[in-house]
Amino acid sequence: MKQTITAVIIAKNEEKRIVPCLESIKWCDEIVVVDDMSVDETARICRKYGAKVIMHPSGGDHDNQRNVGIDNASSNWILQMDADERVPSELRKDIEGILLNHAGFSAFSIRRRNYFLGKFMEHGGWYERQIRLFRKDKARYIGHNVHETLKVDGKVGRLKSWLDHYTFSSVSQYIARQIYYATIESRVMYEDRGRISVKEIIYHLKVKPIKLFFKIYIKKQGFRDGMHGFVLALLNAWRHYIIWAIYWEKYYRNSALKFKENAAVKADIIMPVASGVGITRNCIESIIGNTGIPFRLIVIDNKSDSVTAGYLKGLKDRLKDKFILIENSENLGWIKAVNQGFKISTAPYVCVMNNDVIVSAGWLDNMVDIMDKNPAIGLMNPRWEKGKFEGLKGDYMETDWCRGFCVLIKREVINKIGGFDEAYGFGYWEDHDYSVRAIKAGYICGLALNSFVEHIKNVSVKSAMKQKEWNELFARNRDIFEKRWGRPKKIIIAVNRKISRNRTMLENVMARALELAREQNRIYILSNVYNLSLPPHTNICYVKYLPVLFGLDVRMRIFFNKNRKSDKRYNELYIGMDRSVLC
Repeated sequence: MKQTITAVIIAKNEEKRIVPCLESIKWCDEIVVVDDMSVDETARICRKYGAKVIMHPSGGDHDNQRNVGIDNASSNWILQMDADERVPSELRKDIEGILLNHAGFSAFSIRRRNYFLGKFMEHGGWYERQIRLFRKDKARYIGHNVHETLKVDGKVGRLKSWLDHYTFSSVSQYIARQIYYATIESRVMYEDRGRISVKEIIYHLKVKPIKLFFKIYIKKQGFRDGMHGFVLALLNAWRHYIIWAIYWEKYYRNSALKFKENAAVKADIIMPVASGVGITRNCIESIIGNTGIPFRLIVIDNKSDSVTAGYLKGLKDRLKDKFILIENSENLGWIKAVNQGFKISTAPYVCVMNNDVIVSAGWLDNMVDIMDKNPAIGLMNPRWEKGKFEGLKGDYMETDWCRGFCVLIKREVINKIGGFDEAYGFGYWEDHDYSVRAIKAGYICGLALNSFVEHIKNVSVKSAMKQKEWNELFARNRDIFEKRWGRPKKIIIAVNRKISRNRTMLENVMARALELAREQNRIYILSNVYNLSLPPHTNICYVKYLPVLFGLDVRMRIFFNKNRKSDKRYNELYIGMDRSVLC
């Protein structure tokens, strides 16, 4: 009896390469594509071929991606593919024969025919066998790396036919991909081996790449592939070098682990986690590699899956007393988890953060330095949007409220106003509420201009609930916030030349603008003065006009605002210090 087969592909932004792959496997009973959150047309193209598309962030864990594909397959056999691979007709015939009679084998290895810049590489040692065909119930990927490890229960056979592998179409594509792989491999190397001796690092940086080049180009006769062979040998030597260079950079040059064991903890990092081993690992490894000041990581595990839980438990051996793990028997939600962390935290600073962020070098050090120098700042965010607020003078600017994806809080603030309000349930608006409470207690919120954290928005919360539930939670918590603090307003403050020439009046106007911004309102300062000095606050906008257009524009804004039946664009107008409600 012929058995069925599912082709499983893992892909990310492969719109330019995946069509030939899909064409070569459309004879399969089913196609499953695990898409690593592509931003191009990959998913649409795959669905056009009838594929089942699973959107799933990898976090660099390709083993888990392949297991996700296996779990979503409905056939007896699995054919594992990459988007740059093709199944020739000879291989198809061999596979179809196995589906009729697999002779007791659980899996089969397949030779790959590798192409580099369009040329088949016959020499240089780049020929390999990989287990790509196996019974669904007899194999599982067990590693957590970009180069997967498959464990097979049973006998493994060998197929004679080839799988075509079209690797890189340009040198720049090769370099970009290998830097991505090297970042992950250096992290895995640290997880497996810890801190490697400086002597061994020097060997892999200075000696091994040269030996690797001669092995590929001379011993394995890569020179017989012409210039393609020379370039490939050189790039492979460079690839080895870059893995070790990144390892050295992360874990020796600026690693938090270089501090003495008895160094006083400057900041506790509180991180709730509810599954997602890929994003969690990437986040924590970025913290380890990019944080200079002594810190302690407090992770609250909200009943994660077994893989994530296992990774978290393994951190204890690495970070020792710089790591605390709280394991909850159920998912208590983000707010309750953070409050658990507050109760055991003792450092002078506490950083609350999601597990769906990637930090950059100096992220925490710079924020702590700013807050040390400015006693009025109680809470601080790093920048999280590339390009925004870049080029501004100073280390920080005041902001309306601090977003909870990554917020640094002074211990004195927590002592004064307590933790997050659990009335907000699972999460959302609690960070805005906390910021307002801190402002009411006499502090300000800051945005560090010299600190950057990449935020993969809403992965941590939306993965735990459906879109409808998320919308309902958001609306419910917004109502709680607005009943407590009111709805933020949009306010116009018009400043003409007469006001700007009166220094006392101008200072009063700007002080009032800052006061209104701290009450969470959006302030639009309209002026025909070009050298106006504004309070540095993210909620204060400056709109400049030619003198001849200034009065007309203000009148037009008032006219159109009054004639809007609902949802007024502006709520109040100030001419200097004189206020009127726009209704």
